Amino acid sequence: MHRNTYLLVVVLSICAALLVGVNIGKRLKPPTVATPAPPAGGPTPVIIMQTYTDAYCGFSLVYPSTFTVLENASGSAILHNPLDKTQSITLTCQKAIPQPALTADKIETFTIPDAGGSSISAKLYHESSAEGATIDAVIFRHPGNGMDSFVAGYGDAFDTAIRSLRILP
Repeated sequence: MHRNTYLLVVVLSICAALLVGVNIGKRLKPPTVATPAPPAGGPTPVIIMQTYTDAYCGFSLVYPSTFTVLENASGSAILHNPLDKTQSITLTCQKAIPQPALTADKIETFTIPDAGGSSISAKLYHESSAEGATIDAVIFRHPGNGMDSFVAGYGDAFDTAIRSLRILP
């Protein structure tokens, strides 16, 4: 089998495994956690944001400190909230990530600032599962290392993370 065919099969297998895992995770009942309501007129809780830097892929983003970070040796990571299954971010990079086959109305052009003050163009894909859950993904090519980066997820934390994406030099 040609190397490119092999890489395509590997990438598609990884994407399929992530999507299956996300769908299985949605079917599990989240743990019931009793959170006391803040007193009326009291202060609203402050969400502390942290910066996640992926030196291998060459970008950084912010995420809530309540998230757990699971990294592996290949530069991939999953950031998720163990108490809220509706909040998750998946990150990876490699050469030539295949673009999802979606209609033009589900694809947006997205700009990401880099350290030099300019920006690069990226594509933001909006995909819906059969159950109606929306999973968004940003795919872009890093100008320095030439690798494609894939940042996917759902929830408010994902929206904040992609707005905070920065390309590292």
